Amino acid sequence: MAASDQSSPPGLEAAPLPPTETVGGESAPPVPRVQRIVRLRHPGVLREFAWPSGLRYFSRRNLIYGWNGSGKTTLSEVFRALEERRVPATADVKLEANDRSISGAEFPGAEYPVRVFNRLYVRENVFPI
Repeated sequence: MAASDQSSPPGLEAAPLPPTETVGGESAPPVPRVQRIVRLRHPGVLREFAWPSGLRYFSRRNLIYGWNGSGKTTLSEVFRALEERRVPATADVKLEANDRSISGAEFPGAEYPVRVFNRLYVRENVFPI
């Protein structure tokens, strides 16, 4: 999983968000976007995760993949909590979004366009029992 690598290939510097985006030819403020995970404490494999220096920030759309047991479910649960505006149940997390820190305790009041498509989403929406 790219986010857990301790070294990054050369040239993968963190890319800051653009100051504005263009919508229909007009300049608009940037869409609220999670840039990186500042800190993640979880009883699983991501016990004390901190964003490695040199790792690119998240993009507008991101795909998280990796080996079994590498922390994919933990990450999707954190982002699902942000999507549903609730405090993450099993993780202590701090994100950086639009150059501002946001803790898991602040998720209920946060408005970020996050969508998570994971096993739980499929079970609840694609193949509900």
